[in-house]
Amino acid sequence: MRPPWRKKMQKAANEAPGGRTPAEGGFKPASINKQALTLIFGRGLASSFTFLIPIVLARYLAPAEYGTFKQVFLVYSSLFMVLPFGIIQSLYYFVPKEPERMRTYLVQAFLFLQTSGLVALLLLALFGKTIALSLNNPSLAPYLFQMGLFIFLMLSSSYFEALLISSQKIGQAAALGFLSEASKTASMLIPLLLTGRLSDLMWGMNLFAFIRFCFVWVYVFRSYALSWRDFQWPAFRQQMAYSIPFGLAVILQVTQDKFHQYVVSYSYSASVFAVYSVGMFQLPIVELIYTPMSQLMIVRMAALRQRATREEILSLWFDITKKLAMVFFPIFVFLQLAARELIVLLFTPIYLPSIPLFRIALFSFLTAIFLTEAVLRAYAETHFILKITFLKLALTLVLIFPLLAWFGLSGGVLTLTVVLVIAKMIMLCRISSLIPLSVKDLLPWRDLFSIAIFSLLCGIPVLFVKSFEIASPAMVLLISAAMYTLFYLIFLLTSHLITFDEKREIARMVRRVGELLPATSKS
Repeated sequence: MRPPWRKKMQKAANEAPGGRTPAEGGFKPASINKQALTLIFGRGLASSFTFLIPIVLARYLAPAEYGTFKQVFLVYSSLFMVLPFGIIQSLYYFVPKEPERMRTYLVQAFLFLQTSGLVALLLLALFGKTIALSLNNPSLAPYLFQMGLFIFLMLSSSYFEALLISSQKIGQAAALGFLSEASKTASMLIPLLLTGRLSDLMWGMNLFAFIRFCFVWVYVFRSYALSWRDFQWPAFRQQMAYSIPFGLAVILQVTQDKFHQYVVSYSYSASVFAVYSVGMFQLPIVELIYTPMSQLMIVRMAALRQRATREEILSLWFDITKKLAMVFFPIFVFLQLAARELIVLLFTPIYLPSIPLFRIALFSFLTAIFLTEAVLRAYAETHFILKITFLKLALTLVLIFPLLAWFGLSGGVLTLTVVLVIAKMIMLCRISSLIPLSVKDLLPWRDLFSIAIFSLLCGIPVLFVKSFEIASPAMVLLISAAMYTLFYLIFLLTSHLITFDEKREIARMVRRVGELLPATSKS
């Protein structure tokens, strides 16, 4: 039998989490949501270009060259995330807090990032051959110098988005992300399509990075009248005191996230690493939904902790968990069923060996249902998050080598998946002790079970479509997605998972789309 408070909380969970303004702090959830949606829209458009790049490259480059490209970008992503050492994130804190000293913090961030970029350039220029041999690919070395130049230019302008967001220029930040990603994609793909050479693609990237650097330099230094005299050692020490803990945490996280890729790259050839990279391919929908929902969860739950009961906090947690499950469960099931057609359509039949790896990697969709890190941050459990990061790194180091030996390339993906599941379970246990509440009452099991069952049942029409053995992967995906979506929407609209108000809002949106279609056809 359920506890009495559980029934009240379940009733509250079926209602909107509320739009009340916190009594203190001046936060307005509606404006936060609007800003978040603006950023999501801009990043969503930008991610469409990011999504396009590996698909085109896999078609125009041989597997060995594509594997080399992925190795170059493995080095890039590692250095680009680690070298800022939290200085960019410090702008989100110091600029709103001390706007009168904005120029000081900007100049300090710019100089630090330029120095970090120079370190990356020198490191890759001097030790490029050593790094290439360590990654089991001597042909990688020439591209590493080009990547070092790219990192230097990109780091030197990487503070710009943080400046815009911290200055509440959300629309400009969203536009910057879209235009920047679109320009970068064009600068990469046009040279590749014209010449077919990876080196020309790299020089195209550097041309984009140089133009971006010049634009940001002129805009920032003219708009804010920056001067080298704005640099202040006491303020710099204060800024670094804030940045260093964040930078250390990022180093741990990047090491844990990328280590399996370095091990696979060291153990196999570039062409095999290409297969592994395609298997680790992730649709951008996870990042597009997970990150903004985490940010909103932190803001709303931190406010609720000051003035609300445990039932209201659990109502928010249940509501967001249920909504994420309604998105990620069906996507997981559909992609498991359509994995072959998707990989062949996007990357050609050359990468058929990537399909088992892709299916294993899809389990990260299910872990994304639980915003455990967001809840822990709302409870100021940053030290516990740091401990979890240490644990994830230790587990990765322990598991990666035996799992690779036993299961081959699948062992690398299994390592990442197992570590992620273990970390989520531990964080859920920690959350249950913070609320406090038993683990069995911490999740909306009935709703999750219903969503999982119907997500699986909606896969039956997909199996029926695939039984016809249609030659075109695009046609199979199109028909299967339409059938799956239709059956799943029927389930949602007839279930208890969506409230009457939410159903009415969906109907209103459908009517608006229907009204726009005749007008569009007439024009």
